[in-house]
Amino acid sequence: MSEFTYQIRAVEKHDLETVYAIDHACFPRGVAYAKSLLKDLLGSPQACGYVVESPAPSVQKGKSGKPTPFGFILAIRYSPRAANIVTLDILEPYRRRGVGTELMKRVEADFRIKPTQVITLEVSVKNTAAQAFYRKLGFEILEKIDNYYENGEDAFEMFKSLEFQRRA
Repeated sequence: MSEFTYQIRAVEKHDLETVYAIDHACFPRGVAYAKSLLKDLLGSPQACGYVVESPAPSVQKGKSGKPTPFGFILAIRYSPRAANIVTLDILEPYRRRGVGTELMKRVEADFRIKPTQVITLEVSVKNTAAQAFYRKLGFEILEKIDNYYENGEDAFEMFKSLEFQRRA
């Protein structure tokens, strides 16, 4: 098995088309986000996020190599002490390799240096793999939300309490 390498960078406004395409590849219609909402998130000073991509391939035959994005995470502070993981998207061939965990750790670290006390997220009641992943990271189910998604699907709201860490 070959070594799996990737790089993580902060998400930027110019990533809109990429995150939109990945979101729609990861989630069905009615669960995936509208481009307008993703655009608003990318422009919000309260939002943070990261893109994960394969390293740039070596330059061959005069073509410039560019990294290939295959996942991202977006989160937003919605009150002085609370934040929400809006979406965590990893394309299928790259799942179960620790990438989602690394993205979650990055966002949690961002929120720990601020006085954030709780992070919430919503996950489909049908997505048991994601529920197990979030439980492994310390999230607990708070409540079921009926008809949460545009397609009428229900969701669980999950939460995790954070300990505030001051910058050194």
